[in-house]
Parts: sequence; structure tokens; C-alpha cells
Amino acid sequence: MTPDILPPCQAACPVRTDAGRYARLIAEGRLQEAYEVICRTNPFPSVCAHICLRPCEKGCRRGELDAPVALRALKRFAVQRAERDAPRPASGRTAQARVAVVGAGPAGLTAARDLRLRGYPVSVFERLDRAGGMLNVIPRYRLPEAALASDIDAILALGIEVTYRCEIGSDATVKGFLDKGFEAVIVATGLSRSRGIAVPGFGAQRFTAAVPWMTDVWLGNKVDVGRRVAVIGGGNVAVDVARTARRLGAEYVAMICLESREEPSPRKSPWPRPRASGSSRGRP
Repeated sequence: MTPDILPPCQAACPVRTDAGRYARLIAEGRLQEAYEVICRTNPFPSVCAHICLRPCEKGCRRGELDAPVALRALKRFAVQRAERDAPRPASGRTAQARVAVVGAGPAGLTAARDLRLRGYPVSVFERLDRAGGMLNVIPRYRLPEAALASDIDAILALGIEVTYRCEIGSDATVKGFLDKGFEAVIVATGLSRSRGIAVPGFGAQRFTAAVPWMTDVWLGNKVDVGRRVAVIGGGNVAVDVARTARRLGAEYVAMICLESREEPSPRKSPWPRPRASGSSRGRP
């Protein structure tokens, strides 16, 4: 169905998850069926149950009366209690064409899953020593490692081969994949670089971009935050950086943003509580 004829909650979901249906199934105690409805369109049910921005709730008609149904919380309830058996490739739909997927992040794993469910043999090639891509960089207080691992394990259990520490350009090439018999190559290398800022000194040791900094934290590399930290920005990543800096020992964190607390902002994560977290927010 097209978005204009879908229920508002379903139309608001980027992957068109039938939120109304899984909410009804949960109410009836049919948790396994609810989980299957969630997984029908969403390859990362546990991840989304923790960090989804809940567009379905913004489209929920119940919100016109009092408050929207807590759909993300219901999703997490079903996901945590259902049997996590991975769906098997559809019988009678085995394809001969081999497909190589470059990148084991959200996009690459989704492509591999969808192809595998259609019967295609799929091999994934990842530069790092683990799958998950940028999902790994999200702080664990927001996305528990077990939640991410459960989704990745369910995808790989479909029979997807993964080769780690394989970087395209140095360890392999698209031409090389085609020469080895792959019929198609999907490039899903992601967006692992931060957008820079035109300010003198940017790129120095203590004036760095957010994503590389968060990646160092995730990898366990030494990160010296000092006593006082300034975060330029007010979006989701900026909030993650500010809260992580506090957890790493910074005594004071200031977020420098274009908008005020009262002004509309594209950010979706809650602002840190200044008194509780030692953070403040100001305009340049």
C-alpha cells in the first residue's frame, strides 16, 4: 500500500512497520506473532526498540485525544520476550547468482538479509573486525551491546558469510569480486566521517570531529578529555558526545548551539540535565 492509504502510524515509519497490528497482538498476549510482524520489515528490531526516534508515535491518532500509544516501549517488550529464531530463506526460491556486499553496517546487513531471504547466496566483506558499522559507535547507555549483537546474529544466522578485515581498494576490488564469480556487488560503506567546521585549528588533538572521537571511545583507545569540554552542535551526536565526555571524567561540558532550548531543533535526543550532568547549553 502507498503511504497515503496506510494508517498514520504505519505511514510515518520509514520501513512501514505495522505498529497497530503488533500493538493489538501484544494486547492479546500473542508476543511471538507481534515479534514476527515487527521483523517482517525491520531487520534491526532490538536496535530500534532502544534508539528509534518514534515517528510512529507522532503519527498515532490516539495523540489527538490525549497521548500516543507508547509503540517503541511495546516493541521492546515484544522483542525482549519473543523467541529469536531467524527467518529462513523462502523454500523454492534458491537463486544461483552470488552477490558480494561491501560493508557490514546497517545498510550492508539489510541488503544481505533481504537478498538471502530471496534465496541469493550472499558474502559480506567488512573493513573492521566486527559487524554493525556506525551502530557500534552509539553509546552503550543508549544501545546495549547485547541488543545490537542479537540483531546481527539473527541476520548472519540466515547463512550469510562475512569476511572481516577486508578493505576495498587494498585487500579486494570490485573487479576482483566479479572475476571470482560474483554476479553483483553492492557497495554499502556507510558514512563514517564527520562533517568538518571551517574554524582555525580544527583537526588538532583537542579540537576534533565527533565521529572519530566517539569511534576511539568505542574501540577503547585512550581518550583524554581534560577537565572542561566544549561541544559545538546540538543534535543527537552532540548530546551523545556531551554525555560521554561526562562519563569519561570531564568536570564540565558546554554545548554551543545555534538554537536556544526553547527553539525548534532537528535534534531528537533529550538534552542532558545541566545540574545532574555538569553540562550547560548556550548560543554563540
